[in-house]
Amino acid sequence: MKPIILNVLIFILTCTLSNAQFSETAEESKNVQFFFGGSVNFSSTENSSSQIFINGFIGPSNSNGFESTTYAISPTVGTQLNKNWILGLALGLYNSHITYRNSVIESYESSSISFIAFARYIVNPKNKIKVYVNPYYDRTYFDSVYNFTTSNLNTSSLGKNTEERFTFGVSFGALYEITDWLRATTNVGGFYYSTGTILDTDSNGVENEMKLNSKGLNLQATSLSFGIEFIF
Repeated sequence: MKPIILNVLIFILTCTLSNAQFSETAEESKNVQFFFGGSVNFSSTENSSSQIFINGFIGPSNSNGFESTTYAISPTVGTQLNKNWILGLALGLYNSHITYRNSVIESYESSSISFIAFARYIVNPKNKIKVYVNPYYDRTYFDSVYNFTTSNLNTSSLGKNTEERFTFGVSFGALYEITDWLRATTNVGGFYYSTGTILDTDSNGVENEMKLNSKGLNLQATSLSFGIEFIF
């Protein structure tokens, strides 16, 4: 008799827990939200360094410094699955122009388009300001042109390169709930690993293909972005 009663109690407990789990899952599914928005980044720099920066490399130069202007726009769409997880897709548009003073390299301009998939994990979902960790995958296509002075210092010529880059990384950010349908966002680059290829073409049309492999921690101001998201 006791085994029968015990089995009945176990059955009732199992049904109760299953029903509670189903109710919780159903309640979370009702709370699934979608959003769209985007972020922007703009920076302007004047530097008196005697180094030049081009195509991801820094080298010595007789330059008296440089001036640079950079902007990035990233429209975003996604869904909030529950209080902790947000999934999304983003399109990254980037442009940078650098002008060097008294340098062999006169100017350098690059633009890119990126396709990004990300997952935000919100660490403190009950707070007004929510901190999140953001693992992401980024596929980027670069197109760059640099203008440099030839050896006679009287004429200039152009070089260019194209690049395809794949990046896995983890960035960090925060959300601020302004209203039930609007929130502000900020994000800064963190750890990353990139691989890809660079095809460099000099002014004579000679091509040189290089492999790209890099990893590290990026907390520069150029990686900081601010945005807004509309929730529905």
